[in-house]
Amino acid sequence: MARHSAKHSKSASPRPPLSRANWILIGSIVAAAVMLASAAMIVARGGFPVRAAAPQKATAQPVSTKSTSATVDTSATPVEVPALVGLKLDEAKLILKSAGLTVVVRREAAGRLSEPTVSTQDPASGALARTGAVVTIALPEAASEKESASKGSVKPGTYVVCIDPGHQSRSDSKTEPIGPGSAVRKPRITGGTTGAFTGAPEYETVLQIATNLKTRLEAAGVTVVMTRTTNDENLSNAERAQLANAARADLLVRLHADSSTNEELAGISTLYPAASAWTQPIAESSKRAADLVQSAVVKRTRAVNAGVAERGDLAGFNWSTVPAVLVAVGYPSNRVEDRLLISPNYQDTLAQGMADGILTYLKGHN
Repeated sequence: MARHSAKHSKSASPRPPLSRANWILIGSIVAAAVMLASAAMIVARGGFPVRAAAPQKATAQPVSTKSTSATVDTSATPVEVPALVGLKLDEAKLILKSAGLTVVVRREAAGRLSEPTVSTQDPASGALARTGAVVTIALPEAASEKESASKGSVKPGTYVVCIDPGHQSRSDSKTEPIGPGSAVRKPRITGGTTGAFTGAPEYETVLQIATNLKTRLEAAGVTVVMTRTTNDENLSNAERAQLANAARADLLVRLHADSSTNEELAGISTLYPAASAWTQPIAESSKRAADLVQSAVVKRTRAVNAGVAERGDLAGFNWSTVPAVLVAVGYPSNRVEDRLLISPNYQDTLAQGMADGILTYLKGHN
């Protein structure tokens, strides 16, 4: 009985309560454990977040246009000059403005044109220019009523014009006399020059212009004979003149182009036969035709006037018994004229200018 009482008394003794210091220590250990667990999770997710700096009052600073990698100069960026020939004046101005180019209009129409269109441009389409560069465009001059009357139609069947598009696709190096019975000989025919920038062959360009001229003269009542209508021909210069003779043409119009190693040379010129034993009967009338055609075509095209000159060494003149002229329509060696000469609109202008001069000559002929 006494042993049982002692055992019971020991198990029933109460556990002393934790002190305040113990509770504080336990709390600190738990908080530290929680913080360590949180840190481990943050590291596993990519690291501790960076606290954003407090916003500060903005201070005005100069703005630099320089890039850290390279300096950008927009004025040096090349702009391709758009095609403007044939467009209405307002359209051309709008396109140039959109391209960042400056427009200068040269020789506004003298008469009243309801819808003036651009006849020439400089630089030509496709050329590269700096932003803000000047592009000069020209407008055709309206003809006066008197001029229009002098360039009207003629009575159909009254006049015959022979048009000779110079050269051909294959040259013929065999020679022929430069005039009947002459001991001086030259190649029968050459292939002509080639556009230095477009690569367009002279024989092809002048055939296009000649065909255009034929259409305009026939519309005015003139009978037209062509020495060739394709590029695949083999006709010498003397033979071409003889075709005009056989047709009893009132005028032989030969079409060629000039060329030079000087890319700056440009313009239109017209040649005529120098007076000789072969050409004496046609020298004066040929000179008059050359003056009229040169004046009219330059007025239409606004091209550089390279003048009128005589030549005594051309078989195409010396074998002719009818008045003859040779129109050199421009320089394919010149960057601007090379592109103009293959432009349908400029070819139209050239053909109309020649037609004007030819019709004026025919009306004063005989």
